[in-house]
Amino acid sequence: MSLVKHNPPSTELLTLSDSGTSEKMPGVWESYISYSFMPNRTMNTPKPFSEFVCTATYLNETTTMPNWLKVEVPPTGFNMTVSPVAVAGVKTFAMCEIVEGYGIITLTWFLDSVEMNSTTNTTVNADLTEHKVNTLEWTPTEYDHGKNLTCQLFYSPSYRRRISSMLSVEFRPIVTTPSLKYSVNESTTVCLRCNVKSYPASTITWTKDNKPLSVESGRYHLGRASEPTLTISNVMVTDRGKYICSATNIRGTTKSKEIVLDVKFKPRVTIPPVLVAGRKMSATCEVLHGYGSFSLTWYFESVRMNSSTTTSVNADLTKHVVNTLELKLAREDNKKIVTCKLIHTDKYKRMISRTLIVEYSPIVTAPSLNYTVEEGSSVSLECNVRSEPPSTIVEPCRGAVNNHSFPLFTKLLLQILPLIAITDSPIVTAPSLNYTVEEGSSVSLECNVRSEPPSTTVWTKDDVPIDRDTTKMVSGPTSRTISNVTEMDKGKYICSATNDHGTTKSEDIILDVKYFPKPDSIVHELVFLVGDTVSLTCSVKANPAVTKFVWKHGGKTLPETGGILPIDTSKPKQAFGNYTCEATNPVGTSKPIVFTVSEMTEGSLKIIHSIQDFKLMTAVLVLVGCFAFIGIGAVTWKIRQKHKRRQEISKQTEENEPALPQGENERNAPELADNANSESANESHPGIELKEISFTV
Repeated sequence: MSLVKHNPPSTELLTLSDSGTSEKMPGVWESYISYSFMPNRTMNTPKPFSEFVCTATYLNETTTMPNWLKVEVPPTGFNMTVSPVAVAGVKTFAMCEIVEGYGIITLTWFLDSVEMNSTTNTTVNADLTEHKVNTLEWTPTEYDHGKNLTCQLFYSPSYRRRISSMLSVEFRPIVTTPSLKYSVNESTTVCLRCNVKSYPASTITWTKDNKPLSVESGRYHLGRASEPTLTISNVMVTDRGKYICSATNIRGTTKSKEIVLDVKFKPRVTIPPVLVAGRKMSATCEVLHGYGSFSLTWYFESVRMNSSTTTSVNADLTKHVVNTLELKLAREDNKKIVTCKLIHTDKYKRMISRTLIVEYSPIVTAPSLNYTVEEGSSVSLECNVRSEPPSTIVEPCRGAVNNHSFPLFTKLLLQILPLIAITDSPIVTAPSLNYTVEEGSSVSLECNVRSEPPSTTVWTKDDVPIDRDTTKMVSGPTSRTISNVTEMDKGKYICSATNDHGTTKSEDIILDVKYFPKPDSIVHELVFLVGDTVSLTCSVKANPAVTKFVWKHGGKTLPETGGILPIDTSKPKQAFGNYTCEATNPVGTSKPIVFTVSEMTEGSLKIIHSIQDFKLMTAVLVLVGCFAFIGIGAVTWKIRQKHKRRQEISKQTEENEPALPQGENERNAPELADNANSESANESHPGIELKEISFTV
């Protein structure tokens, strides 16, 4: 058995490493032979592979078996060629190659992470290795500038190579403006933003109203090349107009859209530095450079004032307007405010205000002109000085002087007497006039009483005196503490103090009690006929007002959140049953109010009619009784009045009768009495005998 390389025939590269024979089964033998060698690229010549033939001879019979070996050669000479500068919109090329290699070798292009389409050209070297050239052809854009162009070599999972190059793409400037309209106030600073992207770098210029703008001026400042913001400080009305940002490089010039700048001008108010009471003030409100339709108006405090206006036109065609206000000042005008109001059509309004400092002679007043004190005690004599500018006190509490006056004096009388108590009616004050508490808490209503001689204090609620022995009132005579406050304690309280000189009342002290909703009734039983229009009302009282109602039917919450729940009784099974309502305010939630709604049957209808008939009969009987009581009372009153009149007439008759001898007088007394009675009775009711009648009802 032998192994021979056939192309070309050679045995010198082969080294016998092992051989042997073994009997696999009776009469069957197996022989093997192995050779070792070092493969190299020459084994691929002259064919792109090597042929090995294994020959076995047995009993003059020879058998051959060919084997082929292909030796792969790792790639070498991997390199990439890229143009140093590309132009946006112009086709460009890049090349990637390996000088030699044999096997499965691929070359691929990537722009950042995006695979690019390319073509590969392969040639065979003299030693049968391959020379591969991969060519990329594409048209770059301005957005490709700064991206990485990469050629990737793949030979095996363990053999990968990459070569990258950052692209430099020249392109025309791209100019963008975040905002196209700016509106600013005069004398402020504005930044007109302009963003520029280009390669190579651009030269930036600005124009205003299509005329070149010089940024060398101190009021203008230009930012960096990538963000050439135009900053204008101390903006003037003449800066209003249309601005354009232009960028230029070797690939061309690009202009931004028009940027409109609108300047809101403001008036300038000039007031004399010194204002004196009694003299005329001349103040001006001025606009140096105005445009369009605008007006200037003066206001003194909130009153519109008459003024005069002069207008002239500047060289730049803007308006110079001066509005003059003339006003004679008084000392009461000190610290008052004058305002100049600018109205520029319907665009905007501006107001400039100044506080007047009016100088005037000192005004000296004394809170009290007479003081009575006990000898040996201390006393403070007070006087008030008001002036502008501030005054110098010439003599304590005697006079004051400033730039506008001679010394002014106020006479104070000090009388020293032995100690005498000063008496007067009480002085009553309340530290607080409004109290707000929640039900169940405690509150103390306070008032301060100062009097000589001492006073007695009385508290009233809603003009009704409060019993001092009530268990809720547990504080002293100048305060009232209410424990466990209820809604019944809500009302108007007054603290009154009384001494020998009179009574004084405090101002109204209002106590407001907040409490959670309280239902008028917990359980309601309602009976209706099928088809009736039914509404359930959740009637509660609360402070503050109820903010939410929760209705439930059969344990399920209904969507209705108001205080009235309409029920459709046309569907009895769904309409009748138990309903509950809960009312909520910021203090709490009421107890559930239960409504039992049931269908009216024939029996219940008869009962209702019987009840209604009974109520009607009861009402009639009560009405008849009332009329009878009124009639009897009227008759009784009339009879008593007549009896009283009869007695008065009898008394007058006795007083006017002349005196008689005693014996005769006694004899005639019964007769006179009978005649008087008879005459009186006949005068009132002839033929009727009067008797005193009384009724008890």
